[in-house]
Amino acid sequence: MVTDVPEIRARLLTGLSGGFRTALKIVKITFPLYVAVDLLKTTTPAVEAIGRLFSPAMALFGLPGSAAFAFVAAGLLNIYAGLAIIVPLALDPFQVTQCGLMMGIAHNLLLEGGVLSTTGTRGTALTLCRVVLAVVAGIGLNGARLLGWIGTKVPAASGSVLHAAGAPVSRIAARFPEALGNSLIGGLKLSGKLVLIIVPLVAAFELLRFLPVFRRAGRAVDPAMRGMGLTADAAVPLFTGIFLGIAYGAGIIIRVAQEKGLPRRDLFLMGLFLATCHAVVEDTLVFGAIGGNMTAILGIRTVLAFALTALLGRIWKRAT
Repeated sequence: MVTDVPEIRARLLTGLSGGFRTALKIVKITFPLYVAVDLLKTTTPAVEAIGRLFSPAMALFGLPGSAAFAFVAAGLLNIYAGLAIIVPLALDPFQVTQCGLMMGIAHNLLLEGGVLSTTGTRGTALTLCRVVLAVVAGIGLNGARLLGWIGTKVPAASGSVLHAAGAPVSRIAARFPEALGNSLIGGLKLSGKLVLIIVPLVAAFELLRFLPVFRRAGRAVDPAMRGMGLTADAAVPLFTGIFLGIAYGAGIIIRVAQEKGLPRRDLFLMGLFLATCHAVVEDTLVFGAIGGNMTAILGIRTVLAFALTALLGRIWKRAT
């Protein structure tokens, strides 16, 4: 028992240092993006112009047109880049939930598509599936709102601090320091929330992942795996992706997939599940922290992942 104490301390220190390093990488993206978008919103008509341009398309999801840029940032970079853009837009709870659902499914598409391809499956096809699933889920959630199946709240009009039609340049310049200060404070608050979520999650995973209960996870979830047409060999990469995400869990996912020699069918089914439901704890918490409905985000992604994987698993029979 005595020998276990240093090991636990080492894991905890490793987890905390890893968590802070991960948080720092994320803050380096989210902080400047938040400040830039908030300044554009409060001092220029740029955000309003983008909103008018993309309004018809984003209306399908019950979102303002200005949210389009957030989806581009999330798709090309990561979910935190999209988060940094939507926070200054002052979206209502439904809209934050919608962004959490859609961005949770389709983000960091290039990197994560490459990771999935490295396991031996069709990364390009799965990336396309993610985009289609995000669109379908978004339209479905907005449809439920329009039918009155879920509550909705219209946000109060949030006017620009500085920008107004015909506002003189001298007035904008005079109040720019105030706007910059507000943007910096807002960016620091968002960064603080992210650090408080990410560091404990990474530390907890590092502390707990070697426990016997985690090693027996494959046997414990065998009925659920068989229900989706998968074997217990896919349990470790699947749960790694669910909790750590595809990008952060890439090393474990690739190594286990290669060591177990998973067939292409199982690799694709695993990829399809993770395409819809990965990093769900972290993603759900960060969107919950800015006003999203965590139950809806987590529930819809989980149900979609199980249902789609089980359906394809029944259609695509395992070779005998």
